[in-house]
Amino acid sequence: MQCIRCRRELDEGTVNCPYCGESQPPSKPQKEVKNPNAIAGFICSIWGSVALIILSLLTPIFGIPLVGISLSATGVKKADEYDGYGKNLAIAGIVIGCIGAIISLAIFSSRR
Repeated sequence: MQCIRCRRELDEGTVNCPYCGESQPPSKPQKEVKNPNAIAGFICSIWGSVALIILSLLTPIFGIPLVGISLSATGVKKADEYDGYGKNLAIAGIVIGCIGAIISLAIFSSRR
């Protein structure tokens, strides 16, 4: 935080500048920002991949990881709006969703 008058560095929450005496505006508490698309995409990718691998032993169902992949892709795209939060989580969701879909496709193809 800097003094609004003399621009010297101050401790966060300082009321008056110790150098020039200028009153400082109250600091705004920073709210925690989370990227819901990244979180949802990661969860859908994991859940969908595990379920898909199990279900591929019976029938091909590829929709669940695709939802996770698309939510994760949206999470990567919107990461800048959330100060970069969730970008790595979204990338992991894309990777896990793709791996799950490939494994389940391989399992289903080998059973034919």
